[in-house]
Amino acid sequence: MSASVTDPTPVYNPFDPAFRANPYPFYDVLRDQAPAFDTGFGLVVLTRYSDVSHALRSTDFSRDIDTNATPRDDAI
Repeated sequence: MSASVTDPTPVYNPFDPAFRANPYPFYDVLRDQAPAFDTGFGLVVLTRYSDVSHALRSTDFSRDIDTNATPRDDAI
């Protein structure tokens, strides 16, 4: 079943046919209700320009694993 854009809980499912056909209403809901949306599968979706710009320019966010990685106790 496809998620509705009018649902009260924001939904981000890029595999949903309704999302793929027209993602913009879904992003509008996310931008209004959850601009930094935790997808639940290890990703955070940023929907506001200022947040994306900050993440790309800030030294707080980096792919430098040696500097930014946090060891996990539950690692396999």
